[in-house]
Amino acid sequence: ELEKPLKNICMKIMGPRSHIHERSEASFLKQYLMPFIDLFVLEETDNDLIYSLIDGSEKNKSKKPDFMLNIKDKKRDLYFFYVELKRPVCKSIYREENDFVKLLKLMKASVDDQVAVGMANPMSLGLQCEGFKCSLYQMRLNQEGIYLATCARKFLLIENQSMILNTIPEVEVFGYIKI
Repeated sequence: ELEKPLKNICMKIMGPRSHIHERSEASFLKQYLMPFIDLFVLEETDNDLIYSLIDGSEKNKSKKPDFMLNIKDKKRDLYFFYVELKRPVCKSIYREENDFVKLLKLMKASVDDQVAVGMANPMSLGLQCEGFKCSLYQMRLNQEGIYLATCARKFLLIENQSMILNTIPEVEVFGYIKI
């Protein structure tokens, strides 16, 4: 079942790649994460699933993640998956909060929104990438007022062709995210 998607991903990775703009997180996300998101999350979904790719140049970026997925529910958008990333060798020392705290706040707000519309088992997912090292977090409401965030999986992005075996953990993570 995964043989054909794995082959497609490997061919994209091993094929010719352009160099990305070093200052753009959106370019980094598009080159290293979007092939997996496109194939395992966005492919064969209906029109209710919407994604946003936000680059650092947009206003109020500090409150928004680099990527987010939502489901349209009647009048409101319910976000359930967020990506926060830092390009390799990039340090942010002048931020009011680090990306991990920002990601957890977004995930908590997502769980709160799901509770507000009456979802039985609210859950949100967040992916934090620091260069090529990634962690997938899951947040649930354990009891009223007690939020439980856990690290579900850690993996490495495929930086070059010699790291092609890292494709399998990425496929597992993005297969888990698929609705």
